[in-house]
Amino acid sequence: MSESPGQSLPCVVFDCNIYLQAAASPDGPAFACMEMAERSRFILVISDDILVEVRSILTHQAVQKKFTGLNDNVAKKFLMRVSEIAQYVSPIPAVITFSRDPKDEPYLNLALASGASYLVTRDRDILNIAEDQAEGGLQLRQTLRGIRMLDPASFLREMRSGV
Repeated sequence: MSESPGQSLPCVVFDCNIYLQAAASPDGPAFACMEMAERSRFILVISDDILVEVRSILTHQAVQKKFTGLNDNVAKKFLMRVSEIAQYVSPIPAVITFSRDPKDEPYLNLALASGASYLVTRDRDILNIAEDQAEGGLQLRQTLRGIRMLDPASFLREMRSGV
C-alpha cells in the first residue's frame, strides 16, 4: 500500500480468533496479517481487555489440545510479539452494545475509540453487521461508519491492492 506524504497508516483491530489462528498456524492468512503488521503496513491496536482474552485463549488447555502447534511457550512468545508491535489504546469508552454477542463489544469499542479503518475477524456476527437491515444494525453501522469489517483473506487482498 503506498502512502502519500502526510497520509497516516490505517489503524487495525484484530479479533481474538485472528490472534489464535496466527499463533496456531504460520501458514494461514491470519499469520500473514500479523507479518504485515510487523512490517508496519498498518498500525495494529489493542486494549488491555483484548490482550487478557487473547492470553486466556492461547493458554487454555482445550485450545492447546485442538491446535497441536500451540503450547505455553509458543503462546508466551506470540504474546510478546503482539506487545511489541501493537499500540495500546486506553481508555476504551463502552459506546457500543452488541446484544447479539456482547463478547464482541470490546473489539467494536476499540475500533471506534482508536479510529480504526478495519476490524479483521472471522466472526459472522461482526461480518454480518454490513448486511443487517434491522434497526439495531442500521444504528450500529451508523456508529461504526468508516470501519470496514473483513475476514483475513479479504483484508490481505485489500491491503495488497492499496485500497
